[in-house]
Amino acid sequence: MVKKYSNGFIYVEKLNKTTTKQRTSKQETKQEVSKKGLSEEIKVYTEDEHIQKGSIEIQELYEELKEMIVSWDSRITIKPTKLYNSFKLKRNIVDIHIQKKSLKIWVNLKYGELHDFENIARDVSKTGHWGNGDYEIVITDNQNIEYVASLIKQSWRYHKQ
Repeated sequence: MVKKYSNGFIYVEKLNKTTTKQRTSKQETKQEVSKKGLSEEIKVYTEDEHIQKGSIEIQELYEELKEMIVSWDSRITIKPTKLYNSFKLKRNIVDIHIQKKSLKIWVNLKYGELHDFENIARDVSKTGHWGNGDYEIVITDNQNIEYVASLIKQSWRYHKQ
């Protein structure tokens, strides 16, 4: 509040707003609404949703590779994420992204730890990629499936300890 007097003096009085509490309650209300909206938007992904993305041949290829992987250890679980299916013990062993015409596989080992004599795994240690690990393998048929499984098995041996 400002008052002017006839002798040239000015009186200034600072007023405190009392709307602080109201703003807080509005913020809380927005947060509550946000939380409610968030809980409704949580999506649960399934292995089957990922499988459906591939052609029939790729679906069969995935199932064949999956059977090999889960046969090694009864503790291996499959955890679908937004982008891929994870095969894990305590940590991810391998992540498999199912595409229309191929399987993209990330083997969870640091670069230099995988013994890939046929050099089919690509080094993605310095590249952004979806899965865990520094190795990416792309397969389109079951021609090398035994060899690919042997590479994944190296990760399983490393992570089962």
